[in-house]
Amino acid sequence: DSNWTAFRPAPPILDPPVVQSSLQRISSITTGHRQNLIVFCGPDENGPSGKGRSDLRLRYSTDEAVSWHDGPLLHAGPAAYSDLVVTSDGNLGVLFECGDASGKNAYQRIDFMTLPVSQVTHPE
Repeated sequence: DSNWTAFRPAPPILDPPVVQSSLQRISSITTGHRQNLIVFCGPDENGPSGKGRSDLRLRYSTDEAVSWHDGPLLHAGPAAYSDLVVTSDGNLGVLFECGDASGKNAYQRIDFMTLPVSQVTHPE
């Protein structure tokens, strides 16, 4: 069949270690928003602490997950599982496991933070 194309896996776009990460759609042009925005949250293997479960970072896509861009670093140091939510006031809520930057334990506590969605695409 001349229409058949062999599958070629794409190179990894996101680089988290083996860990539960999270995705949240913030906006979609199909529902009347000005842009598509999907947010990813997970450890950043290229962050300041290096490989492993550390350096929790937001990343975002405005092209339906074809490409991803670095957003703000939320926590420098040990970090693991995370979850995202859009709060009733339209901010982004992030729940995540983390530890003190001086240690290797990503499970010392569970933190929750909120930030305006505008800070995802334009970190301060």
